[in-house]
Amino acid sequence: MKSRNYLISTASLATLILLIFSTSCKKDEDATYGKFFTIKGRAYNDCEHKLIMSNENLNVTRSFNYGDDSPTYTEMETLTTDAEGYFELTYKALYDDIFSIEPASGSFTLYLPRYENKDLGNINLKDDSVNVSFRIKTTKDYADALLYIPAFDIYYQKGPFKDGEEIGYFHRFGRFERPEWNEINGSIQSSMQYSFNSSTIKTFTYSFYPCKKDLQIIYLDLDKL
Repeated sequence: MKSRNYLISTASLATLILLIFSTSCKKDEDATYGKFFTIKGRAYNDCEHKLIMSNENLNVTRSFNYGDDSPTYTEMETLTTDAEGYFELTYKALYDDIFSIEPASGSFTLYLPRYENKDLGNINLKDDSVNVSFRIKTTKDYADALLYIPAFDIYYQKGPFKDGEEIGYFHRFGRFERPEWNEINGSIQSSMQYSFNSSTIKTFTYSFYPCKKDLQIIYLDLDKL
C-alpha cells in the first residue's frame, strides 16, 4: 500500500479526526461488551465454490483486551467443518476483538466481522492474488483540497487531484487483508472512513472480487463528496 504527501502542518486536524473516530468506536464496544455473537458459514477451497472443505480443521485466532490500560491478549482454538463444509463460532464480546480464521492445512487467513450475528454464506479459503486500484474521479479543480483516508495509510494527501489518479492499491488478497474486509458470496464488501476539506468523518463503501485477475478499479468520486 502506498502513501504520499503526509503533511505535518495538518497534525491538529488529524488529532481531532482520530479522537472523534476512536470515541465513536469505544461507545460501540461498550454497548456490545459481554454479549454473545455467532458467526457461521460454509468453507470452500476454490473460487467457484465447488470444492467443499468437509471435515477440515480451521484455526481461529482472537486478539482482545479488557478495556482501558489492558494489555492485548491472543487466544487460539480449532473448529472443524462438518461433512458439508459448514462451521459455526460463538463468542463473548470483549474490547478490540479481532478474529481471523485459517485452514490448518494452508496459509490463507480470512478476518471475520465482529460484534454482530453473521452468516457469511459461501466463503473461499484459498489464497489468491488480485489487482485492485483505488483512484480519484473528478471533473473539478481541487488544487487546495485535503483528503484524509486512514484505511490505507493515506493520512493526508494534498491537491491538486487529477481524474484517474491512483491513491492506493493492493495486489494480494490473503495474509495481508484487513479486518474490515468481509467476504459475502464471492465478493469482498467493505468501507473506509475519509474526510475531505473538513473534520467530519464520512464513510465510503466499495467491493471487489478476490478471484478476479483483471484490474479492478475503485473510484472515490470527489464531485459527490
